[in-house]
Amino acid sequence: MTDEEYEILQITKSKMDSQLEIGELSAMKEAYEKIFRQEAEKKCRMLLRMGKCEHYSLQKLYNSNKKMKEELQDFYFITINPRPNTDVEEFKSHVLGIWNWCWIQKMYVVLEQRGDTPETRGNGLHAHVLIEKCNNEWGKINTQIRDKFKKYCDSPYENTINVKSKKREWLNDKLDYIKGLKTDHGKPDKVIQDQLWRENLQIKPIYKFEDSTDKKSSNTGGARNNCGVKKGTKRGKYKNKNLSENETNEVKIAHKNVKISF
Repeated sequence: MTDEEYEILQITKSKMDSQLEIGELSAMKEAYEKIFRQEAEKKCRMLLRMGKCEHYSLQKLYNSNKKMKEELQDFYFITINPRPNTDVEEFKSHVLGIWNWCWIQKMYVVLEQRGDTPETRGNGLHAHVLIEKCNNEWGKINTQIRDKFKKYCDSPYENTINVKSKKREWLNDKLDYIKGLKTDHGKPDKVIQDQLWRENLQIKPIYKFEDSTDKKSSNTGGARNNCGVKKGTKRGKYKNKNLSENETNEVKIAHKNVKISF
């Protein structure tokens, strides 16, 4: 290799090193910009959820979209079939305990049986749970329901625990169904036996749960304190919610006194 060729090689190597250094700096800059953008978006979303965004038009748009999303959100219709000879009162308390999950904002619970004659009345104990509003998705709800009721239901759980995601337009139809308006479903005799069975066991026709509309969230944990959650309690373990409707009863759920409306 001549001196001239060696000099050209050194210049080329120097240029390549310089370009490599520029490329590394550029990559680092892009990475930092991405991290900064993600953190800024996270903070913006947090402020929007809290209703404290300084940009009025952005906050208004967020609130409008949130309301629209809630109105179009799918609801969940759950049917739970326990084993024969399951204690009704124990099963009822376990079903009502679903309300302790903090991601549910509104739900209905109905306990039924499948007998359609006085002789078969009480056979086929099961529960319908309609979750109208929540902050969760089908997969997680399905897993959580199965984990909670596996002590009462036989496997395969596909045959004993059914969690369905339904479009909002079917909500009124399902509400009528669990309220006992099943004549168009060919179950008038069963509805009568359901009513008699519940009266004998002092079970309410329907249990309705709904978050209080005046409950506000805060970044200091105020909402959890207002719900009666002790400081240091793990999120989602307990919740004590105010309920609507006229008649209320006090029942114990998860060691907390929760008002349930009927």
